[in-house]
Amino acid sequence: MSPSTVSARTLQRIFQSIGRPRNIFYNSLAGCILFGISDALAQEVEHRQGAENEEDGRSSAKEWRAPAQRQLTSSSTDAIWTIGDDFDQTRFVTAAGMGVFLTGFLYPAAYARLDALFVGKHWQAVIKKSVTEVATVGIFVNSISMFGRGYLTGRHTPQECVTHLRKELPMVTFNDARLWIPYNCLAFGFIPIHIRPVTTSFMEAAWQTYISLRSNNYNQHSELSQSSVIQSPIQVSMS
Repeated sequence: MSPSTVSARTLQRIFQSIGRPRNIFYNSLAGCILFGISDALAQEVEHRQGAENEEDGRSSAKEWRAPAQRQLTSSSTDAIWTIGDDFDQTRFVTAAGMGVFLTGFLYPAAYARLDALFVGKHWQAVIKKSVTEVATVGIFVNSISMFGRGYLTGRHTPQECVTHLRKELPMVTFNDARLWIPYNCLAFGFIPIHIRPVTTSFMEAAWQTYISLRSNNYNQHSELSQSSVIQSPIQVSMS
């Protein structure tokens, strides 16, 4: 028996031992790390988008300035956001905490319940489990995650969180079905149940990056609401 075969089998036994259904600690730790990383990535995307929008606004404003003013401001340096600037630690910790709860407790229980409810790996059972997961667990988890991310930071009231959730949930659910039904068919059909919480957490990390972006765009909804009711100067002067 070659050393590579021994090491491969050893790694397989270790992975299977730490991925057992009752090992809540490992699943919670994996969810904590992956959800935290996903939120940090979402914050990076948001700050880069904000910096680009701010730069576009400054460029448009410079086109309307007088040449003398443009010359005076041409030597100014623009601030560039890095990972350490304005990092929202409260939001990061909240996302990590949601990962502990969802990956350590909710996902293993939900998948075990679906396996017991629709027994077998034939295609009818797999499709039923996949669709049921999106229609029940998916909507429930997305609602908890989005509401919790807004409320637990202490920056939004419960009513604001519910209003925001109602606006975002239809599109989130549509994208949820497009992503998770194919993965669930793969998970229920081929991935062992003791490994499934870990593979799901990797998928969930990518998904929660999207959820984090949708959960924290309160300002975007506020700006759209204000723009719909504010009249232009021409309309005001004509009234």
